[in-house]
Amino acid sequence: MQDSEGFTQLAMNEMGTDREAGIFAEFYYESILNESKSTEENRPIFEDTSFIRITVSGNKNSIIERPVRIGHLVNHDNNRFRAEYAAFLKGEQAILEGTPLNQWGAISNSQANELKHFNVRTVEQLASMTDGNAQNFPSILALREQAKSFLKTALEGSQTSKLQAELSKRDDDIAAMKAQLAEVVKELGTSKKRSIAK
Repeated sequence: MQDSEGFTQLAMNEMGTDREAGIFAEFYYESILNESKSTEENRPIFEDTSFIRITVSGNKNSIIERPVRIGHLVNHDNNRFRAEYAAFLKGEQAILEGTPLNQWGAISNSQANELKHFNVRTVEQLASMTDGNAQNFPSILALREQAKSFLKTALEGSQTSKLQAELSKRDDDIAAMKAQLAEVVKELGTSKKRSIAK
């Protein structure tokens, strides 16, 4: 099954979400000749038009460039790539979420540059590369598994850190309560001594 951009279901993973399938969108302006205004003015008139470039991680041939589709439907570009479009409107660079490959110590800079050529820029994009796109690279399956392992370990470490922080907070709360209880016991002991002395 193909959509209007020509992407097949091979580019989508089981869940069908663009982020997990390694689809990357970049918005930019392109000057387009306005034929009717040019004819009317008897000179070339160009207008800046919003364009989108959509790429699939691991497949340098899956590049779609076309005018941006704006609308309220989920598949319109401004909704489908909401964060990237918002950044574009603010004049910011395209948002790249994840760990950049050149910052990941598991591969060399040359490997990162080669993967970038195939639209793979982050560890997350490498980990989510489909089997069909992975066929384009020798020994990519091992790197993809390494990326998946890295992300799994990072997630587990994050959960462990969160649990450790919660336990540390609990320990601090217990220590504070013990100190308060000791203070109350001390005051009760002092007030009993005073009442006995009277």
